Order: sequence, then structure tokens, then C-alpha cells
Amino acid sequence: MANYLPGIFAVIVLAAGWHYAFFSSAAMKLAAVENPRLNARRVLMRRINGAVMFLLAVDFYILCYADTSAAVGATLVLALFALMMLLLLFALADLRLTRQLRDELKNRNS
Repeated sequence: MANYLPGIFAVIVLAAGWHYAFFSSAAMKLAAVENPRLNARRVLMRRINGAVMFLLAVDFYILCYADTSAAVGATLVLALFALMMLLLLFALADLRLTRQLRDELKNRNS
């Protein structure tokens, strides 16, 4: 059973990334209250973040199941860390845009 857990985790991350990139409409719903330029940036960042999650799942799956040399394995681990950092950076940028939107809406209502 434990041999299948990395594969199951990879499929769940892949599905989450696929959904986040193509079917998540949360950012588009903010178009009514957010600056159109910032909203377009947010939608693009979320789609890129979904693609990064997709690549992260593929990298993790290959890392767990492929029989590779040490050099290829090290490259896959470095790619895994780089993708996780990219995922974190996009999430923090989205958080910053959300904070700016909240402050702007607070100033409008005051």
C-alpha cells in the first residue's frame, strides 16, 4: 500500500493544479470590484500557478517512480525545490494583490 502513496499524492496535486489553472473562477469573480488590469494579472498568475502545480506533480511522480541516475535524480530534486519556490512566490503575489484590493475597498467605503 505504501508504494502507491506517492503516486496517489502526485495525481491529487495534478488534479488540483489542473482545476486551479482551468476551472477556478474565483479570480474572475473579482472583476466587478477590482481594477481590470490587476484582475487580468491575478487570473494569469493563478493559471500559471496551476501549471506549476501540474509540473510539480509530474516531477514528484518521476522522482518517486523512475529509475534514474544520481545526476538526474539530483536535477529532479532541484527542479522540485524550484517549482515549490515558484508556487510560493505566485501565492504570495496573489496574497499581496488581495491585500491591496481589501485596502482599496476599505478606502472606498470610508
